[in-house]
Amino acid sequence: MILRRDVYRADTKLTPYWLKIPIHGVRGGINVPIKTHEPITEDVVCREAKIIRKGDEWFVYITVEKEVEERNPKSILAIDLGIRC
Repeated sequence: MILRRDVYRADTKLTPYWLKIPIHGVRGGINVPIKTHEPITEDVVCREAKIIRKGDEWFVYITVEKEVEERNPKSILAIDLGIRC
């Protein structure tokens, strides 16, 4: 299931991050607490979340957007992929 912009910050005693999941027949869906492996800082925007089931566990993959500095490298590294054509 892919959710658009449904990860949000609500710093509560339970968790600082929540995921809103739309459920048919439940107005507003349900809010599920999530635990991130890295903090989601203020300078990133959550774009989408994918809910994946692996065995008996559920995972949420969160895609974020962040401004990064453009770097001007002084040297370039070329890699030969071994493709002839």
